[in-house]
Amino acid sequence: MDVSGTEQLSLCIRYVDIPDLQAPVLREDFVGFIPINDQSSENLANVILKRCHELNLDMTKCVGQGYDGAANMAGHLSGVQTEN
Repeated sequence: MDVSGTEQLSLCIRYVDIPDLQAPVLREDFVGFIPINDQSSENLANVILKRCHELNLDMTKCVGQGYDGAANMAGHLSGVQTEN
């Protein structure tokens, strides 16, 4: 929660960039803070997927995941990582 009392999700994307057929470079970009009202794993997954869609990311080429270890993010039974 930030100083205004708004819950936010901080989203960064890590990817491999191959500029002009040079050596691959690992990059990580801050996408932004996303205000959230519902911290359920289903909502967080939907918020992340919506932002990725807005960025025109091809989800069939995305292979990684990241989370802060909170139960609603990392839970193996009902966390964001279990959502499609």
